[in-house]
Amino acid sequence: MAIRFEEAAVRFVAEGSSLNKSLAGIERTVGEAAGRMASAVKTSMLALSAAIVAGSATLAAMVKLSADAGDALAKMSQRVAISVETLSGYKLAADLAGTSLEDFGSSLQKASRNIVEAAQGTGAAAEAFDALGIRVTDGTGKIKSAEQIMLEVSDRFAQMEDGAQKTALAMDIFGKSGASMIPLLNQGSKAIEAQRKEADLLGVTWTGAQAKLAEALNDNITRVTAAFAGFRNAVSTYLFPFFTDILESILAKIKAWGADGTLKIWALQTGEAIIGAFAAAAEAVAALVRQMPTLLDGFRQVMACLLYTSPSPRDRTRSRMPSSA
Repeated sequence: MAIRFEEAAVRFVAEGSSLNKSLAGIERTVGEAAGRMASAVKTSMLALSAAIVAGSATLAAMVKLSADAGDALAKMSQRVAISVETLSGYKLAADLAGTSLEDFGSSLQKASRNIVEAAQGTGAAAEAFDALGIRVTDGTGKIKSAEQIMLEVSDRFAQMEDGAQKTALAMDIFGKSGASMIPLLNQGSKAIEAQRKEADLLGVTWTGAQAKLAEALNDNITRVTAAFAGFRNAVSTYLFPFFTDILESILAKIKAWGADGTLKIWALQTGEAIIGAFAAAAEAVAALVRQMPTLLDGFRQVMACLLYTSPSPRDRTRSRMPSSA
């Protein structure tokens, strides 16, 4: 059956409206999905950025910590004339004995000087070495190193009782910080050497080259920090006149207010406001205290009503029991 033109036009318009609604619905759905996808991507990027920042900060802190350790060893090695390998190798043993690296290095430095003096037959340490039965030179007449002497002293101390004599001997040989060396020396040379080997296995022993790299890194960090400080100082000195003019203007205005009595008026008004605030707070507290009996009485009445209208446990039990009728 043929469809008239008017009917076809009406149907096209009606179906076209439905089609538009469907397309609009699809558009909304696609838009919402795109929005959710964009939000998810944004959240992921933020999380990734935060992870990168946190990881970078952790890495920077780790590098700085190692640089500080290596730098300290390099500078101490130069100060006490003992190799980085020796200092770092015995650091673990010193830490386990509660002796700081600073005290350990200072003790070996002092021992080095005392060994030379003892080899010449002078100094208080010569008597200490004699008392312990330790020769400061080897069979060829070569002066022993501070490390060798430390290990020999540790074997003697391991066999001695703790007391004033041991402390005096330690201080004669290792200087003022010698007393702090006693817990380390009491272990004996075998235990100390074992801890040094353990330090090698744990990877905490530094070479001289590694310490130099750490020292160079730390020195450059110091230089960069100094450069930032120089930039800050340059900017600040440029701004000094500007802020000086502002402060002088403010100061002149304050002086003018003081001369015409304005400051005094403001001070009195401020004081009165503070006193008024305290008085209002005190009055509020006093009013609360005056109303406290009434509040307590009302509370008691409410509790009494609740207790009066609430069934007792026995009544509730009876209400659950079936009737005997």
